[in-house]
Amino acid sequence: AAPVTLPTVSTSPANTITNTTAISGGNVTSDGGAAITARGICWGTSANPDVSGNHTTDGTGTGIFTSNITGLTSGTLYHIRAYATNSNGTAYGNDLNFTTTGGTPVIPTVQTTGAYSITNTTATSGGDVSSDGGSTVTARGICWAITANPDITSNHTTDGAGTGTFVSNLTGLTPGTIYHIRAYATNSTGTSYGSDLNFTTTGGTLIIPTLTTTAAYSIGSTFATSGGNITNDGGSTVIARGVCWSVTVNPDLTASHTTDGGGTGSFSSSLTGLTPNTNYHIRAYATNSIGTAYGSDLNFSTSTGVGIKPAEATAENISIYPNPTKDELNIEFELIYPENVTLTLQDYLSQQLITENYKNCSGSYKKKIDISGLAIGIYILKIQIGETVCTKKVVVVK
Repeated sequence: AAPVTLPTVSTSPANTITNTTAISGGNVTSDGGAAITARGICWGTSANPDVSGNHTTDGTGTGIFTSNITGLTSGTLYHIRAYATNSNGTAYGNDLNFTTTGGTPVIPTVQTTGAYSITNTTATSGGDVSSDGGSTVTARGICWAITANPDITSNHTTDGAGTGTFVSNLTGLTPGTIYHIRAYATNSTGTSYGSDLNFTTTGGTLIIPTLTTTAAYSIGSTFATSGGNITNDGGSTVIARGVCWSVTVNPDLTASHTTDGGGTGSFSSSLTGLTPNTNYHIRAYATNSIGTAYGSDLNFSTSTGVGIKPAEATAENISIYPNPTKDELNIEFELIYPENVTLTLQDYLSQQLITENYKNCSGSYKKKIDISGLAIGIYILKIQIGETVCTKKVVVVK
């Protein structure tokens, strides 16, 4: 038998670098004649780090792997090397380096969640702290008032700390009243706020909802994506919402339309069964106990049906819906030529959660992914068509 030699492994450059984290990895191209029992990334502040220092453990075997490096110091130069171990010993990839972000912290970045579960005196909202600005978020929540842009000098909730999504319960409200809400997040630098949204508590005089239409995007020859944003339910729960479409102006519910849940806030709608090379009019709609309201009339034209070339695939000509979603995600696009397609859903630490491969796809491409087992949060969908990779943000709600 041939003697066992050390494995062959290369190091991947660091990416997604923050103050305290980074992502790297490697590629084990040869096992040296014996099974790879460990692999990962070594890191340190001096050149050529090895497994006697800080290192990750990222599975076994040959091939490409990803490593999440944590616990780093901001504004610091780090060296990294991939490693692979077999029965003969441990081999290392080339030494690379990167510098963590640092400098003066800034205020956090936070988005406001539209109000829902609205009653005469209560409502639920929340937010998403997508960046801590380089300093730990010590407080977060929702501010509310009857005037625009409320801040923490107004009524506000306190809903934990740190980044990510949170839920806020608003109480002690007055019936039939319009309230403004803003999410907030505080770190050592100060307090930042999300966008100002409003809603009306139930009770008092009811009116039809207020909403806007989202311009069409991800347009194919037979499908497109639109949606809307319901900014006010008119004092009565929105029980149906969606998008109407037709070839004439101002389509309504007597025309083709989607049904995309209920409540206030933004929503997306998948328009299917369209005719190639045709101009369509669209309007978002929302229905409450008083009646149905419509957003502005917008228009778009479907493509001629020739599809996209793999090398020309972009996030704009790939449709995913519904988004936000609870249980499943649909992916649609069209291909001119047969090509292999890989769908990978990962979290923000690049941990791969779902991977599906399809061979020689062409024409109208429609796939459905079951995401019912995922937690609430924001994920990244990577769509590889041949050698071209596109990414889409996916929001999972429950």
